[in-house]
Amino acid sequence: MSARQLLLALGLGVVLSGCQSVSREPPDTVTGLDLERFMGFRDGAFDGPLKVYRPTGFVSPDDNAVWGMQFVWPNRSEFLVLYVDEDYQRTVIGRSKRDYVWLMARRPDLGEAEYAELAQVVADAGYDASELQRVPQRWPEAGGE
Repeated sequence: MSARQLLLALGLGVVLSGCQSVSREPPDTVTGLDLERFMGFRDGAFDGPLKVYRPTGFVSPDDNAVWGMQFVWPNRSEFLVLYVDEDYQRTVIGRSKRDYVWLMARRPDLGEAEYAELAQVVADAGYDASELQRVPQRWPEAGGE
């Protein structure tokens, strides 16, 4: 798993939110995460200019669903894999502070039932799901399965 792959995965977010919660306990993360299978998100972007980041990624040796990304030393950003469906097609990534959460899918069209299911995962993790904001998606036809 490379930092580039992680950024690609995060860049394909279906929903980005600045949700906050009063809960102080970290949310539960996925157990038994298959990192190779999880990191299979494809490239896809709008037509804007390319901006490249080269962070260093860290995976916790105790829990591979707990990650750190270091964009600028010495600061690390926390990313927690809160949910992944059994087919590794949809995921929820969050932070202990509950200040950001991302709903991501391997395809650009997330139906209302799927969205509602992921919004419930977000709420169950202690976020204010009413703060979720959909991010428009436009994927190249050949790469947007």
